[in-house]
Amino acid sequence: MNIRRLTEEDYHVSTWSGGETRELVLSPASGDYNNRQFDYRLSSATVELNESNFSDLTGFNRDIMILEGNVTLFHDEPTGQRVVELGPLEQDSFQGKNPTKSIGTCVDFNLMYQEGYEGSLEVLTQVLEQQLEPNQDYLFYSLEDFIDVSVCQHGKNSSYKLTKGDSLYLSELSEPVTLTLAPNMTSIHKPLAIKASIRLKN
Repeated sequence: MNIRRLTEEDYHVSTWSGGETRELVLSPASGDYNNRQFDYRLSSATVELNESNFSDLTGFNRDIMILEGNVTLFHDEPTGQRVVELGPLEQDSFQGKNPTKSIGTCVDFNLMYQEGYEGSLEVLTQVLEQQLEPNQDYLFYSLEDFIDVSVCQHGKNSSYKLTKGDSLYLSELSEPVTLTLAPNMTSIHKPLAIKASIRLKN
């Protein structure tokens, strides 16, 4: 198992016509997003234009969650146009090959993965014990300051402290792992983190 605590200094920042993207994780690390040579990618982007078009990601699925702001997504799908309105911590899933337009400005969280993979995003609140399954990769993206994270395997604990915008990335799990998130007192009853899970389809 590999565990990495990621901070702003570890993220790859790039600009696009509508704002800025912070790439949290690209797998494999030797992959190339621009040439679509990767298995999955986790990122957070600012959308500063009121109207923007999503990049063509044929061969990939996308999960998007709004962190700040509100947007309306227009998906041109084979069965017709699907319109989705999203506010903070609401999400949508869609195929990257379908033309998609967004109206509204926001900060979002993105998971992109090849069609041979399965992925999901989940908002975690309060003190939670997570049972992490083998043969999956996980990323926990902190929404609050001073989050304590404990990872237990074979009775041995590793502890990490996350501030807002930090991530804990766990990959190559060969056995089950227990992970516990604990907030500081001011973060009780607030959303603590986004949990991203990715695995190959059976």
